[in-house]
Parts: sequence; C-alpha cells; structure tokens
Amino acid sequence: MHTNPTTTVQLSEADARKVQQYADQHGLTLEQACTQLTQQGIQARFVRPKAPSRVLPFTPRAK
Repeated sequence: MHTNPTTTVQLSEADARKVQQYADQHGLTLEQACTQLTQQGIQARFVRPKAPSRVLPFTPRAK
C-alpha cells in the first residue's frame, strides 16, 4: 500500500483551536481532524455537485 509523506503545517492559534475542537467533537486525533478538514476543503473547491437528473417523470395519460 502506498502512503503519502507526512506534511507539516503551521496553524495560527485560532485555527489550531478550531482543529482541536473539531477533533474533540468527532473523537479524532489531530492528524485525523486535519486530514478530514483538508479533504472537505478540497471537495468544496474542486468537486462539482452532480447534475440534476435530466429524465422527466413518467405520467400516464388518462384514458
């Protein structure tokens, strides 16, 4: 299994408190909390929501 190298980042005290609070709320380690928050940020920026279905609902005609 391939693992990515560890990345170290510097957080402001306010951001560090937010990450700690998120970790505490979700029962995560700081590393897990940082990973999840980073993934959420990437998804919010780069993953487009699915397009609405283009299929019209079937409505039978009255006889």
